[in-house]
Amino acid sequence: MAVSAVAQAFFHFYHDSDRLIINVSRPEGSDIKASGDASLNKVLGEVPAILIQSGVRCLSVAPIAAIVHMTVLRSFVWGWALFFLRPFYNIPKSNMLPPTQPWDLPLIFRCVMAGLLINIVWKTANHAFSTFMVKPPLKNGKPLTSESKDPNGSLLNGLKSKKDQIRCFALWELAYIARNDEGRRKAIFQDIDRKDGSTWSHIFVHCISVIKTIESRIDEYGKPAVVPAAPVQPEEVRARSSAPLKEDPIFQSKTVNRTMRGEVEKALTQVGRHPGNSPVSQLSPIAKKTLRGARDKVLSKEQQEALSSPQLKSQLQTWALKVISNEYVGWMFRQQFRNRLTAVVLGTPYSELSQYVNATDVLSLLAVNSLVEDPFGRVHKDIPTIVRTFTTVISKIEAFKANFPIHWTDVEQDRATPEVDVLITSLKTGLGQVIAEFEPYSSDLRLTRTDIRLAKEAAALQDLPREDRTRLPEMQQTR
Repeated sequence: MAVSAVAQAFFHFYHDSDRLIINVSRPEGSDIKASGDASLNKVLGEVPAILIQSGVRCLSVAPIAAIVHMTVLRSFVWGWALFFLRPFYNIPKSNMLPPTQPWDLPLIFRCVMAGLLINIVWKTANHAFSTFMVKPPLKNGKPLTSESKDPNGSLLNGLKSKKDQIRCFALWELAYIARNDEGRRKAIFQDIDRKDGSTWSHIFVHCISVIKTIESRIDEYGKPAVVPAAPVQPEEVRARSSAPLKEDPIFQSKTVNRTMRGEVEKALTQVGRHPGNSPVSQLSPIAKKTLRGARDKVLSKEQQEALSSPQLKSQLQTWALKVISNEYVGWMFRQQFRNRLTAVVLGTPYSELSQYVNATDVLSLLAVNSLVEDPFGRVHKDIPTIVRTFTTVISKIEAFKANFPIHWTDVEQDRATPEVDVLITSLKTGLGQVIAEFEPYSSDLRLTRTDIRLAKEAAALQDLPREDRTRLPEMQQTR
C-alpha cells in the first residue's frame, strides 16, 4: 500500500490530476447540456479507462513492492512486531527472520486486489473532483446571481474577489450573460446609479485590466527586477572627531619599521580601496609577458582551449543534451517552448486561459449588443480603448511569439502553443466583431483611419463568426 501511495503521488503531480479546467462561455444550449446529469455521465464514461489504468499501475507496482518488502521493510517490521507481541505470547528473544518465504499465491492475490481497488478509488475521486467542480455557473438554466437581491452587485463582488477561482467563475458567468442573456445585459446597461460609477464602468475596468496584464508581462519580460529604493535618511552633521592633517615635510626621509602586522594591514587596506585589482593586474608588462610565456611552455594550445570557458561550457552542454534526450528521465529537465511562452503570456503559477478568453468575450459582446440595448449610450465612449487595446495586445503577442527563443534543453523544438493560439483567436474574433459594427461610427468615436487599418490588419487572419445576428441599425447616444 505504501509503494502504491508513493506511485500515485508521483503520477498525481506529474499529470496534474487535480487541476480544474475552467471553461469559456458558449452559445445558448451548450452550457446547459454540460451541467446536471452530463457531469455524472462524463465520469461514468471514464470508468473503463480508469479500470485499465488502475490495473496496469497495480501490476507495475507489485514487483517493486515485493522487492522493497524483502530488502527493506521485512526485517524492520519483523523486529517491531516481535517486540510488541512478546508480552502476550511465548516468543523467542531472537529477531531472526523465518526461513520460509513471505510470499504465496493467496497473499499476492490479496495484495494485487487491494492495490487495484485503492487505485480505482483514487483515480475515480480525482476525475469526479475535476468534473463536478467546474460545472457552469448556472442554476435552472439561469446565471447563479439571478436569484440574488442585487444580481449586478453580486457579480461585481465576484469580479473583485481576491481568490482567483472566484474571479474566474464570475467572468465565466458574465461571459454567459453577455452572450446568451438579453435581460441581464439590459440590466447591466441600465444600472448607472451604483457607487463609484455604473455597472458597465466596473466591468470595463476589470476586463480591460485583465487583458492589459498580458501586455505588461510581455513588456517586462527579460528586464531585471526593479529593486525598490530604500528611503534616504537625512544625515546628521557630526562634529569632527578625527585628528588634524599632518603638516610634516613630505620630502624628508623617514625610517620605516616593517612588521608583520603592518604589512597585513597595508595589504588589507589596498584590497579595500581597490577591490578590482588582482596581483596579476599589478604586474609590469615584462612580468606579464614572462607569465604568458611560462603558460605557453607548460600547456599546449589544445589544453588551453579545452580549459577556456566557452569550450568547457559547450562540452558540458553536450553531456547534458545526452541526458535530456533520454525519453525516460529527460522530460524532467526540458524547458519546452510551449510552457515557457504560456507562462509569460498567461502568467504564473497557474496560467489560467479562461479568464482572458472570457474577459475578451465580455467586452466585445457587450460592446456589440450595446448598439440596441444601451439606452444611455455609456458604452460607446469606451469603444476606442477596446479597439486600441485589442489591436496592441494581438500585435505584441504575435511578435513576441515569433521572436521568442527556443531553450537549448528543448530538444524537440516544437513551437506549437495551443493556449496562446486560442487567446489570439479570441482576441481577433472579438476585435473583428467590434470593428464590423462600429466602423460606420468611427468619426463620432474619434477612431482614426490608422486605428481602423491597424485593427483590420490585426484581425485579418480570422473568419469572423456572425452568430446569426442581424445588422444592428444604429448606435444610441445620450442627447
